[in-house]
Amino acid sequence: MKNIKPANRKTNQKGFIITLLLVGLPLFISCLMIFTSLIFCIRNHDLAQSFCLKHTLQAQEQMKKALKDLIRLNPLADQLRKTQKYLEHLYRKALKSGEPIAITTLKTKIKIIKYQRTLLDKKQKHILKSTIHYVEQAFFSFKKDIMKLHPGYIQKDHHHPLPLAVKARPLGDLAPSYHPVDNFSFHQSLSFFWKMPLHYFLPKWLTRTFFQNRLSAYDCSTTIKKHKLQWKTFLN
Repeated sequence: MKNIKPANRKTNQKGFIITLLLVGLPLFISCLMIFTSLIFCIRNHDLAQSFCLKHTLQAQEQMKKALKDLIRLNPLADQLRKTQKYLEHLYRKALKSGEPIAITTLKTKIKIIKYQRTLLDKKQKHILKSTIHYVEQAFFSFKKDIMKLHPGYIQKDHHHPLPLAVKARPLGDLAPSYHPVDNFSFHQSLSFFWKMPLHYFLPKWLTRTFFQNRLSAYDCSTTIKKHKLQWKTFLN
């Protein structure tokens, strides 16, 4: 058996190293690209999450103030409603007894009370309407920030028909009192949803095969809760 010459050994070793490089280098580059893309994706997710929390919490802070302002008006609403009922009771009695001076005086007082209630009703509705603007502004600002990260889908959601989860008592009355609905914190939730499709950062075959876009959907949610007699904003 002939011995392999050293020159042939070196040639074989070089050939093996070159082959290994040709095979392994693309694999190494692919793994590096995947790792870098995942890091980039995680970074973008963290940024999106911070944007979401920032804007939803800001909106909830504004709605918390609106809630306090509405509740603060309840004693006046109750007082005006009771005063009007009492004056209307006296007015009916005056009509029965046929007292013209009392009738005229009470009629004027009722008109003044109704006018005061109309002004109060406009003030209450202005507060409620402003909460819609708070949500829209928060969503617009969030969308503006997150669009820099190339999301494929953005949506907002709140459970109550109005952003501020309150109900009027008596329902349909002029200048009613407003109170938090039952299970207020749930209905007061404000959520933003978005998707960061991985095919922006990874090869499509990889996302379909291994991830199936399950990592692409995200959300954040905030609400208002009563804590030790104080209304405060919380993360859901």
